[in-house]
Amino acid sequence: MLRGGFDTVIVPWDVCVQDGTLLAEELRPILEMDSKLSSFYLSVNRSAWSFMREHPKGPGVDGVSHPDSLMMAMAIDRRVIAASDPFFVDVECAGELTRGYSAVDLMGFTDQPPNAEVVLRADREQFTEMRIQVLATA
Repeated sequence: MLRGGFDTVIVPWDVCVQDGTLLAEELRPILEMDSKLSSFYLSVNRSAWSFMREHPKGPGVDGVSHPDSLMMAMAIDRRVIAASDPFFVDVECAGELTRGYSAVDLMGFTDQPPNAEVVLRADREQFTEMRIQVLATA
């Protein structure tokens, strides 16, 4: 994947969790709209919202996490990417504890040229607004 000869954008999990979780106050417009899509959205996310808020192994956050939606929003509209930088990234394939780990060379230790754009921050407002616009359409 990272040596495929095409542009690669990587959105790390920490960015997805930090910027892809819509908190209760950000969800309020969706709760107040009365569209088929908003009703569907609330229905399919009810369990996730409950888990995030109440489950003992959950994060204890009053909101819903949307890592996949955040990445798709970035693919559709690059304005959702608030900050990114080019880095050399490789995937560890032999390690017993780190197999599958994406190693991002933040400090340039490998002397390898960058092969991926790594997203450092997402625009939460842009992401929230995009979601609200979609859900209000039907």
